[in-house]
Amino acid sequence: MSDRKEFRDLATPDAARDAIASLDLAPSPESVPLEDARGRVLAERIDAAIDVPGFDRASMDGYAVRARDTFGADEVDPAELDLVGTVHAGAAPDVTVEPGTCAEVSTGAVLPDGADAVVMVERTDEVGVGSDGDDRPDRIAVRTAVAPGDHVMSAGADIAAGARALGPGTRITPREIGLLSALGVDEVPVEGRPRVGIVSTGDELVRPGEALDPSRGEIYDVNSTTIAAGARRPAASPSCTPTPATTTTRWDGSSGRPRTSATWSSLRGRPRRAPSTSSTA
Repeated sequence: MSDRKEFRDLATPDAARDAIASLDLAPSPESVPLEDARGRVLAERIDAAIDVPGFDRASMDGYAVRARDTFGADEVDPAELDLVGTVHAGAAPDVTVEPGTCAEVSTGAVLPDGADAVVMVERTDEVGVGSDGDDRPDRIAVRTAVAPGDHVMSAGADIAAGARALGPGTRITPREIGLLSALGVDEVPVEGRPRVGIVSTGDELVRPGEALDPSRGEIYDVNSTTIAAGARRPAASPSCTPTPATTTTRWDGSSGRPRTSATWSSLRGRPRRAPSTSSTA
């Protein structure tokens, strides 16, 4: 006679939902390095601590000028300005643009004091040679008029200090990572990942990669890897329990028949037994 015991006192769907809803499954927030934040969900609001950019910057290679000095300039009658120096990106300006002068600037350079616009290099010509005999010009002919702010990115144009940058619940994509980088953020507060435990049961299950014995009815464990692949997203961290089933079968040397021992089910707290196995002579 079989010693199999079947359990049919299953919970109703409503009872199961209530049981799950009563559990505190929300993981605690955590901080992760910026490079690991992609796909995670922001746990709290982040405000800009600095202006981006943090200074008035040239958005073109060209010459920083006072816009009023170029009014009326065109191809036929360019405005000539004295060249007083050069400002490179990443360097502090050491010149001031006075009326009638200009300074050469690179894209991204700090706009020097006195200047309020940039003329694209393509709309200028070099005229005159420096008094010290080198090849650098001492005057620049500007062949177009510019207005204040032309080709200049003002401080805080992207985002101003104190402004809301990102809100809680934002899923972090490469775009948000770029913004956080611009703000100098290197640690990001994110929602914790839920841990998902996956248990496959059955004496016939074998982990992929291990030897399979079809004569014993063994099969590879498909559910663990399939469910783990679905859970393995930025929102979850799956953990598969090793394949050994909830029953353990040992052979009784005296009778030549298998002896099955019961173990406890972690889900219902009740013993489960594998079906009895009969042998044929």
